[in-house]
Amino acid sequence: MEASLESKALCASLDRFALPRVVAHVGTDSFIAWNQAFLERTGFSSETIRIAGINKRLTLAEPAQKEIEALGDLPDHMEIASCVLSCPSKEGFVTGGAVKHPGKVEDLAHRVKAV
Repeated sequence: MEASLESKALCASLDRFALPRVVAHVGTDSFIAWNQAFLERTGFSSETIRIAGINKRLTLAEPAQKEIEALGDLPDHMEIASCVLSCPSKEGFVTGGAVKHPGKVEDLAHRVKAV
């Protein structure tokens, strides 16, 4: 699965502020767009992330219904949840927030923050 130009542009633009960002496709079990801040935070190299799967590495909490309802105008079937991603970092994992859109393309957008 190839990342859309929008996904690549979003990841690149957040790099200016050192905000880690990755977009992954659950259906193909692959990361499809990421920025340098994500690689630095997780310990992935640009080569290893291309072959690393997402499905066994990502653990999602239950969707945050309060946050979803507060936003109000989200597309149907969108889920927002806290998550943990196992990775090659010194700690072995990072925590963050995930947005899942199974109705559209079944992709997962993940913003990682420091543990």
